[in-house]
Amino acid sequence: MRPSFLINCTHPKHFESKLGESGRFLERLRGLRTDASYKCHEKLDNAEELYIGNPVQIGRQHVALLDRHTHINILGGCYGNAHWQIEEISKASREQFKSAA
Repeated sequence: MRPSFLINCTHPKHFESKLGESGRFLERLRGLRTDASYKCHEKLDNAEELYIGNPVQIGRQHVALLDRHTHINILGGCYGNAHWQIEEISKASREQFKSAA
């Protein structure tokens, strides 16, 4: 089996357009551990307050990615996510995983 990889600690806004490209690397993509905030890392690092993003929106963005890339089967969040963001990702993507089973 060939090694696979995950996209880690970035908001889907920053990478989803790249996943529209064709390439064998897409076959090896197995997971997403996204950040709920769309702000760049520099802005997040220098922020006075934690920006949590929109948990419902991040769930919907995962569904859209799973619809296009059905081989992705690992989801999670990075260090900036809270339980309510992970819960929204889980709720939103539950149907995609049920239909894949």
